[in-house]
Amino acid sequence: MKVFENSNVVIELDENLQCLIQHWRGFASTEKYREAIFQTVDLFKKNKLNKILSNTKNFGIVKKEDTDWTNAYSMPLLIENGLLYVAFILPDNVFPQMSVKNFTQGAVSEVEIQYFKEVEDAKQWMTEIPGKK
Repeated sequence: MKVFENSNVVIELDENLQCLIQHWRGFASTEKYREAIFQTVDLFKKNKLNKILSNTKNFGIVKKEDTDWTNAYSMPLLIENGLLYVAFILPDNVFPQMSVKNFTQGAVSEVEIQYFKEVEDAKQWMTEIPGKK
């Protein structure tokens, strides 16, 4: 079920997986990127989730200061509110991949991060997490 959309992201709530799914597209300005992150944090907290699937296959480059901000701002809040698992669908282009890597290098050890080529593979992994949907 779609719960948020702006020009660079569609965020869905998958109640079966207890997961937020972000479908990123294009190059996001700092304003649009951070708007999406604020929404992600808010929706994650309200729905008492433990997983995020971030589909960056069609995403552009994110500024390093924005990925640094994400690590400093959202990760502590998400972890505090139950984040345990993150799945990334990687873009084919190496430059957006670097944005994802910048984000994951700052991630903390209590969150398990996996990388996939397709959304369905990430969803399958999420169904196999012991004790979780």
